[in-house]
Parts: sequence; structure tokens; C-alpha cells
Amino acid sequence: MSFNLIHFSQDKRGNVALLFALFMLPILGCIGAAVDFGRAHRLHTQLQIVADAATSAGLMEYRETGDVNKGQQRLLSFIDQGLEKDGMVRAREENGNGANVIGSRIVHVDGSVIDPMTSSVRSVLRTTINTPFLSLLGTEEVDVKVFTKGAVASNTLEGTKDLEVSLMLDVSGSMANDGKLRLGT
Repeated sequence: MSFNLIHFSQDKRGNVALLFALFMLPILGCIGAAVDFGRAHRLHTQLQIVADAATSAGLMEYRETGDVNKGQQRLLSFIDQGLEKDGMVRAREENGNGANVIGSRIVHVDGSVIDPMTSSVRSVLRTTINTPFLSLLGTEEVDVKVFTKGAVASNTLEGTKDLEVSLMLDVSGSMANDGKLRLGT
């Protein structure tokens, strides 16, 4: 018996397989986390596009009509259309704040109200995404939240005569590295 134990402890065969198995666990965990965070980033991008478009549409309606309610309706209508296009639904009273919706991602809309004093709106969309790989490490879902703020210079078409728009472009040496800034003819 002692001979077999000594022989086993000195045997070098199979050590690569053991190391490979030990290192595969963290590698697979990192790959799974990258997949989960990639899905969350994709959802974040989809929600940001919806929030930006809805804010622009709502403010444009408000600017054209001067009616906060019409601007608000246009904003929420754009949010609903954008979410529906991506298979999501806005939580609202008609669907029990999302409790009565089956098969779609529920998105909560916060603070998307046009302020007539500043002619601005700050739209906030938030939801969660399930994380099948990170759930193995105890994180069942990740919160995804986007916001956009928009304003018009005036709530009338005639009132925008003194609007100045500035564009800043970084042309310092750091932008010339790795072809980040190419000026061509």
C-alpha cells in the first residue's frame, strides 16, 4: 500500500490535464461575464436610441404647438413605438405597471415630463436584464438605466433667433495617435 502511494505522488503523467481543468473555470467565467455584459450594453444602446428619439420628437411637438400635453403625448408615443420595435413594453397603469405583460421586457419611464419653464425634458428609461452566466456567481440580473436631456431655445418658432451652436474638436497630439484623427484631401 505504501509503495502505491509513493508511486502515485511521484507520477508526472496527467499534470497538464489537471492544470487545464483548473484554469478553464476562471476562463469560462470571464467569457460568460463578457457575454452577459455585452447583452446589457446592447440593451443600453437600444434604450438610449429610444430615449434620444423620443426626447427630440416630444420637444419638437412642444416647440411647434406650444402645448405641453401634446409634446408629452408625442414623447411617450415615440417611447412606446421604439420599445415595441425592439420587443419591449413601457410599464404603465393599463398593464399593471408591467405585471400583466408576458413575454416582453418591461421598461420603466421616469421623469419624462416637459418643463414649460425651461422648455426642457429629461427622459429616464430603466429596466433589468437577466444574466445566465453571472447568476452562477450570484448576480441574477443587471440594472440598465439611460437618460437623455433635451431643450429647445424657445417654445415658439419665431423665438429662436439668438441661438448659438458650438462644436469642439480635439486636435491635440493625443488624437493624432493610432489614426484617430485623419485629415485628408
